[in-house]
Amino acid sequence: EAYPANTPIEAVVTVSSEGNPDMLCGASYVVTKDGQPIENISDYGTLSYSVRLSDNNVVEKNVTTGSGTIAPEIIYDGNTYSIGAFTLGIFDTYCINRNRPITFNANFSQLGTYTVEMNLLSCANSTETDPAALYLAGIPEDEWMLSLGTSFVDVNCGGEEHIDYIAQTCKNPTIITTQSFDILVVPAAPEFSVEPGEQGAPINLAITCATPDAVVYYTTDGTTPTEESAVYSEPLAISATTTVKAIAVKNSLTSAMTEGTYTFPIFVENIAAIYALENTTGNYKLTGDVTFVFRNGKNIYVKDATGGLLVFDQNNIITT
Repeated sequence: EAYPANTPIEAVVTVSSEGNPDMLCGASYVVTKDGQPIENISDYGTLSYSVRLSDNNVVEKNVTTGSGTIAPEIIYDGNTYSIGAFTLGIFDTYCINRNRPITFNANFSQLGTYTVEMNLLSCANSTETDPAALYLAGIPEDEWMLSLGTSFVDVNCGGEEHIDYIAQTCKNPTIITTQSFDILVVPAAPEFSVEPGEQGAPINLAITCATPDAVVYYTTDGTTPTEESAVYSEPLAISATTTVKAIAVKNSLTSAMTEGTYTFPIFVENIAAIYALENTTGNYKLTGDVTFVFRNGKNIYVKDATGGLLVFDQNNIITT
């Protein structure tokens, strides 16, 4: 799906334990643009992710580099921990739906195709969960598995109870599976200076595009514009019913199409010209002056030098 530059984009990633909710795993990401690695996300826009850990406690973290680990921070027992590893059951949608998707929010200003690759990693942390035993075994604290104090019953995988564990780091990570999604950032759609619809007088329609240096192509014959269509350079003079369609192109990337139909009344100079077009269906606009004769309810009588006219003022909008 294509998105205009500087548009908020949301992508939701879910985790499936595939029946292994107690498996300790981590997650990493890689972001590329047009197939090339990104060093600093800020050179292209912004990227962040958020995770609901418990109840309505949503943790959000900005992504600053083009690759790294998904490691939200939490306060546990008075200390701040970065969750570098977790048992799959915490985010599971397979044995039980924990309703904890990982939500990415992106807003890119540079045009191109961004690919966000997500890797699910297996971790080799010790399965021992007693802090005293871990300490005596000489296992570094950042590799400890800590209980979150929450648990769940795997209603779809046998009905057993499982405790949620986390660790600050994922030891010896190995990729289990990889998923990715693309974000295509294209020029902003053209904007018309006049709102489509019926116009009371001829218009000069200006077409603009918020993307710098984008080229706008347009048609006025109802066809879909391409790079072979007319290039917009100055306002379009429109005085008869016309459908205008426009696209913006930059770096071979094409925006969404903007279109609008502009309709006009039939312009006549005097009352005699109206009678001459009596078999023509449409709205008329009398450009010359007329003299008000009198009103009888909703009927208004006017005249000029060429004839007289009865106007039915259904909504009482004529005030003179």
